[in-house]
Amino acid sequence: MNMKVKIKSALLAVLLVFSSLSICACGKGGKAEKYTEYIFDYFDTVTTVTGYAENKSEFDKVVETLSTKMKEYHRLFDIYNDYKGVNNIKTLNDKAHGEGNAVEVDISVIELLEFSKEMHALTGGKVNIALGSVTALWHSYRVSAEDGEGEVPSESELLSASEHCDINDVVILKDENKVYFTDPALKLDVGATAKGFATEKLARMLESEGISGYVLSLGGNVRTVGRSPDGEKWNVGVESPDGEETYPALLALEREALVTSGSYRRFYVSDGVNYHHIIDPATLFPSDRYKSVSVVCNDASLGDALSTALFNMSLDEGRKLVSNFEGVGVLWIKNDGNMETTALFDKYSVKN
Repeated sequence: MNMKVKIKSALLAVLLVFSSLSICACGKGGKAEKYTEYIFDYFDTVTTVTGYAENKSEFDKVVETLSTKMKEYHRLFDIYNDYKGVNNIKTLNDKAHGEGNAVEVDISVIELLEFSKEMHALTGGKVNIALGSVTALWHSYRVSAEDGEGEVPSESELLSASEHCDINDVVILKDENKVYFTDPALKLDVGATAKGFATEKLARMLESEGISGYVLSLGGNVRTVGRSPDGEKWNVGVESPDGEETYPALLALEREALVTSGSYRRFYVSDGVNYHHIIDPATLFPSDRYKSVSVVCNDASLGDALSTALFNMSLDEGRKLVSNFEGVGVLWIKNDGNMETTALFDKYSVKN
């Protein structure tokens, strides 16, 4: 690849997840042992599954079920690739031009789009999946960068693309499971919501099957599913944006999500300036306020959307937004390395 994409190896997962014991008593007098598996195939990230099971075979069955469902979501939410027999986000971008060309999609796509439109309203437009014309422009410059060095889009290019980013032009015909765009030049980019949405869906699938004692990590999206069998909460560490081995924060979680958006994951350099992948809808440029923003809450979908929105807001604006949601805690890591937190985030924190 030409672009400089900062991807940690599987053994240095985006968020370190561990519990206090590796072996403990379990339900029928047996021993539950902790296992970890890495999945590399979906959502352009490393997925880590950590959980307790009485044996490796039992754990592998859970991983296989998760992987199968993850593959489904990956294909449905993909904006770059076509799949035989699948109408996905790319299909909408390619074909959903006008009411007469409404495209029928899976209910999961409908739910993702509805959620994303709701988050657009709740965040004052700071989460906008209709920004695809702008993000696609940045993506094209990023992938054409050689050895991590490249050019940036011109102001005229960005302004032209921004004329086709009105989320109200995305029309959902829920009764028919169809979607169309009233602006044929509009493009969807669900990068701010899809991974969190998929993570939450996977976690709830486990919960519906009565499976507990697991942690799922899709890139910067972590979701805990119950405590470990000995009753201990999971300790989840926020990755240092500077690549340090210590963790800016360590949280004790049992059914919560911890989601991080950062400027250090996908970026390239132009004239000595780093240009990352989180685009502020107000400026059409990557936001330069923070190194990372981490959100803890009980829903990975919400955490994913809010971490992006907060990354594109001033600290005062962000605190005001967070006050509108119950059960949401936030850690901001500023560009100078200083940190700001909300009281709820501190409530989850343990000594590092």
